[in-house]
Amino acid sequence: MPKDYQIPDSAYKFYGTGIFENISPGLDEINSFLESIKTYYQPKVTPIHISCRYFGYCDEVPEEKIEFLIPALKTVYKKYLPLDCYASGLYGSWEKKLIAGRHLLMLEVRSEKLKELHLELMAATKAFGDFMAVQGKNFRPHISVGHLREEFKQVPPEIIEFVNNAELPECKFTFTKCYIYTPKGYREI
Repeated sequence: MPKDYQIPDSAYKFYGTGIFENISPGLDEINSFLESIKTYYQPKVTPIHISCRYFGYCDEVPEEKIEFLIPALKTVYKKYLPLDCYASGLYGSWEKKLIAGRHLLMLEVRSEKLKELHLELMAATKAFGDFMAVQGKNFRPHISVGHLREEFKQVPPEIIEFVNNAELPECKFTFTKCYIYTPKGYREI
């Protein structure tokens, strides 16, 4: 990933792996679509990514154990990349809690190959279990496309209405790279 890519605060807390791309025409289409709510949301800049597997919190998993996984991860990713995904809906992190922290606006994506990739990553790394119950049958692949601007302490009703009524343009995202992240940052594998 580019050196100037800012890692989300939450990424410093756990280990994981996923797919990314530095440039995506699909993201340009989505950002144009989201133009009407830019007053509320700070758009996400490239690279775009989809987290495919979490391993655990940094204070619970030794980094050497993560390094040991890299050959298995490469083998799985090699079977699936390049990988095409399509926009299928918008949702927000406020679905669980309406009061703002740093609410994300997420683009739900669909891809049968992505689901297969996730399941294969789970099988190849089963020693790590099901971290935070967001994997396996609960896997909801998404691309974070923006976050609520800091000046908003609560998600405005206009945003909820926009997301609930959004008719997305047909967008395709093609991922060709994979990464692993640790407290030191993202790196391509």
